[in-house]
This record gives sequence, structure tokens and C-alpha cells, in this order.
Amino acid sequence: MKKNIFKYLVISIIFLTFSYVLAKIFANQISKQEVEKVREKLPNFFDFGYKDLDFNLFSRSLVIKDVNCTLFSNDTLKVPIKRIEIDKIDFENQPPTFLEASITNLRISPILLNLLTLGKGIYFKKEIPLSLKIKYRYLNLEKCLILREIVIKSKNKIMLRITGNFCNISVKRNNPYLIFFTYPLVQVKNFTLNFAINNMQFLNEIIYLENWKSKRKNVVHFLDDKISRVKSKRSLKNLEEIKRFFLSPNKIVIKEIPDASISLGKLLNPKDLEQALRSFTVKAFPPKSLRNLTIN
Repeated sequence: MKKNIFKYLVISIIFLTFSYVLAKIFANQISKQEVEKVREKLPNFFDFGYKDLDFNLFSRSLVIKDVNCTLFSNDTLKVPIKRIEIDKIDFENQPPTFLEASITNLRISPILLNLLTLGKGIYFKKEIPLSLKIKYRYLNLEKCLILREIVIKSKNKIMLRITGNFCNISVKRNNPYLIFFTYPLVQVKNFTLNFAINNMQFLNEIIYLENWKSKRKNVVHFLDDKISRVKSKRSLKNLEEIKRFFLSPNKIVIKEIPDASISLGKLLNPKDLEQALRSFTVKAFPPKSLRNLTIN
């Protein structure tokens, strides 16, 4: 009797192991096909390759390892990524209507960064190692992007965290990049931004700001002028907090007040700064150490 039980147990284990291996191979093959479909829909100037791909049957997450993103078929504009883990993704639409993913050890070269900031007086001396986490869902009927969070880390410390709802967004399958031209019409709700400079010494090692002192002086004059003209008490306090952060950069939190809504066009237009600030509360946190006070 015991021998029969043991025999059935061994057969069951072998069968389950064999089934798992087959299911794993099949899942990885399907995942590769879906990734290739996404790759085919990418614009001509962007491409990516990867070394390995693995689908976890238990957590139902997809891990892509050793990814290389290339811009304009130029090897000097490669962006290497150690690991991309996708927990949830919409493979049917491009861009996906929902996504939960994390990117580990993304390294942006100074050549690419300097190309993006050309003519702005910002120069990068070293590559920036980053990790990124994103969770969002797009509601087609409401034309609303629910951004649960975007978190950007460097050296395991959070630099930027953004949450919020972005409504009046039309995402079209045949032209998904139209959003970049219609952003002024987007309505922002429940927006929160946390920005922290955790290591000023590290920042000084990788970034050089041309004429930083004179530029900072101009910005302070601009803020002082706005402070002297502003009428709203909330806008006045928010401008003072922004100035405080600018003079002693460390951490700043910007949070939209409940039930407020503002267009992205007004939010990014300096002329509408006072009106935009009425919809937010701003809090600056001074540095704990004098070493965090200046950018070279």
C-alpha cells in the first residue's frame, strides 16, 4: 500500500514538473511574440533589443533582462537597462491603456543628455544611473489618464514622485503621439509632486550649469517681482516656498488642493503662474547640511 502511494506521488511530481516546464516554455514564447508586436509598432527612430526574457507563471509578471534602447540607429545614443519587470500591461493597444512596470539600473549617457539640453546651458559630465517605477491606467470613455505613480530613484533614493489624473487626453491608435501637440488642453486633477535633491555632491559630479549664479539671480528677481505683485495669499505663500527651495535646494512638495482643476497649458505658462499657484499648496524643506546648499 505504501509502495503504491509512493509510486503515485513520484508520478504526480514528475507530471507536475513536466507540465510546469511546458507551460513555462509556452508562456515565454507567447511573451516574446507580444514583445515583438510592440517593437513593430515603435517609431522608426527608436528600437530596442534584449538578452533574455522570462515570464513568471505564479506572479504573472514579465521580466526582460539586459535591454538596449537605441535612438536614430546610433550606437552612441544607446540607453542600457539592466532589468525591466512588467506586472501588468495592455498588449492590444499602442501605447498601452494600462501598465505597471519597474525599470532597474537605467543608465543615460552624457552624450544623449547633452543633446536633449543643447543650448540651455546645462552640461552633463557623467552618465546618470536611474531606477524608475510607473503605474497608470487610461480610461477611453472618460479620456482620462489615472497616474497612480511615477517614481524616479538614483542611488536607491527617491528623487521624483508624481501622482495625479490627466483628463481630456485623446489617445489614438493610428497616431498615439498626438498627445504631445495637444497637451495645453489637458486638465490636471489630484496632482502631487515630490522632488528631492538627496545628494548635492553627487549632483555636482555629473552636472555643470553654465552661469548658474547669474541665472539664479535672475530667477530670484523674477520671483521677487511676482511676490510683490501677487494678490492671493495662497499664491504669495507658494511663491515664497518656491524661492526658499531655489535658494537652498533640498526637497519640495507640490500638491493640488481638493476639487481643483487646471489646464496643463496654464500650469506650464509663466504668465499664468499666479493663477496656477492658487490651485496648489507648496512646501519647501531646507537642507540638513550646508553641503547641500549650492550647485557649482
